[in-house]
Amino acid sequence: MASLRMLTDTVVLYNYIGEVHDKATYQETVLTRCYCPLDEGADLNIHGKKPNDSARLYLFDSRTIAKASDGTSRIYLPYSQWKSASNKSAYWTLSDKGTDYFLKSGSSTKLRIVGFSHKKAGTRRMWHFEVDGQ
Repeated sequence: MASLRMLTDTVVLYNYIGEVHDKATYQETVLTRCYCPLDEGADLNIHGKKPNDSARLYLFDSRTIAKASDGTSRIYLPYSQWKSASNKSAYWTLSDKGTDYFLKSGSSTKLRIVGFSHKKAGTRRMWHFEVDGQ
């Protein structure tokens, strides 16, 4: 089981809902008890410097807590079910379609989700998501 000593990070997840008045709208979910090592870097070339930040976010099924900004709990739904839900406020999801982001607490770098997988190896208490952000 993932120890709470390691799961000290807090991340804000931004799920893309759609556009309102030609502006992208996101649902924010605060994820606590997760692990998110962040690599902040830069690429240098003849054209200058560009950021090359990345992170892998670990969300444990039995440990990570998801809450809305008002403190109400949220439940994970697979993207296809979340997308078709009429009331998305009770749920959160993961999507690698390039529209969702996450931001680690204490960092100013918002990372786009580029991939994720659900690892179901071992006992249920070890099941977790691995989310890649760039």
